[in-house]
Amino acid sequence: LILNVLEKAVPNALTLTAAQWREATATGQFQGRALWEWGMQSLCEEVISDQAYQFVSDAVGLDSLFLRTNAAMAMRMIALPLPDFEQGQVLRPPNGFGSLIDELEKRLSACPNCTIFKSYRLAFVDRATNTVRLSFVSGGVGPIPPITATKTILAMPRRAVELINFNGLFPRVQIDSQSRELARKLQTVTGVPAFKIAMVYETPWWQNFVDSSGAKQGWPDGYSVTDLPVRQVYWGVGQGPNTGGNARVILAAYADSDSATYWHGLSHVSTGLLRKGSDSVVTEIGPGNLLAAVERQLSILTGVENLPKPLWAGYVDWSEDPYGGAWHEWAAGVDITQAIPDLREPFPGLPIYLCGEAYSWFQAWIEGALMSAERLLQDKFGLAWPAEWLPTDYDLGP
Repeated sequence: LILNVLEKAVPNALTLTAAQWREATATGQFQGRALWEWGMQSLCEEVISDQAYQFVSDAVGLDSLFLRTNAAMAMRMIALPLPDFEQGQVLRPPNGFGSLIDELEKRLSACPNCTIFKSYRLAFVDRATNTVRLSFVSGGVGPIPPITATKTILAMPRRAVELINFNGLFPRVQIDSQSRELARKLQTVTGVPAFKIAMVYETPWWQNFVDSSGAKQGWPDGYSVTDLPVRQVYWGVGQGPNTGGNARVILAAYADSDSATYWHGLSHVSTGLLRKGSDSVVTEIGPGNLLAAVERQLSILTGVENLPKPLWAGYVDWSEDPYGGAWHEWAAGVDITQAIPDLREPFPGLPIYLCGEAYSWFQAWIEGALMSAERLLQDKFGLAWPAEWLPTDYDLGP
């Protein structure tokens, strides 16, 4: 069904080159309208029935890709990763993505004239002679004085940018018009709410259990998809050097869009203790209706009536500030090939630049964040193409 939609909207989608995808995204047509004008659900239901669409949406496990997202982007995001999945070329750090951040911090700290400040939020940006002045709010650590810069890169998602006060950059008579223009640019991108729940057990019970029918079941790892609000469950997905410990961890819910709002609402009326560390995005879940809802849905999914109790459970709600979503999508009706360069320099003539997954040619993937950063460095800072690690025919996007 998905391939049928792809073929009708973008013929030969699975074999298009990077240049052909650029052309299809900019000028592709579907039923006489630009492909980027369509929302993905609207386009799908022109090709397949409503029932078929609902089946595809339920079976994929990610709601956002088949809802309101820009169809031109969605087509690329479906077609391009498929060969990588088939060839096992979707790569992850073996010790979890936290290890990537730790290594980046280590290498940056070793660079001369490079200082890292953590747990601060950029609150105000204004002018200071021929520079830009950045003022921060402390996140539980001591204050730091404003920092001035001749050029500033904001590698931030949409919501984090919206929380910054830029009024000091402009004369009073220009503040309203500049604020409206920035809002217009940012609204071309939509943050996707996502809610993830992780649980750790004393033993990996899913490897060997008896379901409600009396049948023996079990699997060591992998994932399950359901139309219940947990949507996706990943089994045995702990990351780290302890293989036995990794096997006892599950991502008990990976829900986005409408399914994420179910968990978001439930977390706000939870009868259990919710505890969040000052330096963590993870909220620990105590016994109560939130944990009971997860366990109830896992029981339905597996057919196990009496699940063992977890040793620990916690969640991350990526819709909260300052994230505004776990990843981003171009809105329907947005010409992506124009919007990306437009957002790269949000205030024309001022040395303030935007980059990141949210404004990229490959949203929802870390690769998109890297593409956006590299394109910015080349376009606005004059850095040469890094041929030692990036193929010269690689498309960083517009």
